[in-house]
Amino acid sequence: MTVRKAIFPAAGLGTRFLPVTKAQPKEMLPLVDKPTIQYGVEEAIASGIEQVIMVTGGGKRAIVDHFDRSVDLEHYLRERDRGDLLQILAEVDRLSEQVDITYIQQKAPRGLGDAVWTARRLVEGEPCAVLLADDVILCENNPVLKQLIDAHAKTGATVLAVSDTSGGVFNPKGIDPNKVDAYKKETGSVVGFPGSDQVTNAELLELGCDILIPAAIENQIGEHNAPRIKAKVIAEAANGPTSPEADRILFEKGVFLIPDILCNAGGVTVSYFEWVQDLQNLFWREATINARLKEVMVKSFNDVLETAKKHKVDMRTAAYMVAVGRVAEATLTRGIYP
Repeated sequence: MTVRKAIFPAAGLGTRFLPVTKAQPKEMLPLVDKPTIQYGVEEAIASGIEQVIMVTGGGKRAIVDHFDRSVDLEHYLRERDRGDLLQILAEVDRLSEQVDITYIQQKAPRGLGDAVWTARRLVEGEPCAVLLADDVILCENNPVLKQLIDAHAKTGATVLAVSDTSGGVFNPKGIDPNKVDAYKKETGSVVGFPGSDQVTNAELLELGCDILIPAAIENQIGEHNAPRIKAKVIAEAANGPTSPEADRILFEKGVFLIPDILCNAGGVTVSYFEWVQDLQNLFWREATINARLKEVMVKSFNDVLETAKKHKVDMRTAAYMVAVGRVAEATLTRGIYP
């Protein structure tokens, strides 16, 4: 999917820049001749973004005023024949003509994650960019955001590291999964992939990333390394890669873990579909199988997530609660003997 929207978290109090940010949003601090947030909006436009979502808070009215047209100021400058300054205002006005700017308010300063979460309904179901107005990287020919969007279009995400039984490779700028797969088929291992740094399998688990996917061997994340895991989400594609002790540590750290019983259940679900087709002597098209698999997996994920939130437990415990509840309900409905 095309990345059309960008979230600008701009609700922070700017305590790093006190006292200058006591009465002025940090996003409005000037860098040469314009505020830092304008650089971000210009980068978003140059990268093909169609809608900018500003997440603001109290005392941020200056951001709205900056991108809004000031008729009174224009009249004042026009009366004094200040065409040079009118041209500067026109350049800012054109930004809001090139991109839709939407404002939403974060109720309280609860951090970056909550600011992004505040905009969830405006981007739900779509990939989006997140830009921080106080991070300015000038790259006129190929904006950094455009580079990231292009990488997303090719891979669906930025893959930072991969490993096999021989070891792992890492590149903070991203690794092309198709190229590394071809390299492994040619050489027998991902180790030595051009343009990457070698890491051990243990080091790979502790790299800074958003999503960690342990996909091969059990008991890779334990009490010994769980405190150092930096991923925000762990998706268990392998069976039993996380120990019970690590489960507790990760849950207390706020890591969202999708347990193996749910995360890699697609295979056994399709095996069930095969059994059903054999019984019916009626075989489905691949598109039908994929559609029914998605329906089952999405519903199962939502059921487990709802249970986890309701009972304030981790996703693995919630998955077991849902599973045992379904067996109990079926037993009560059908009796012990079908």
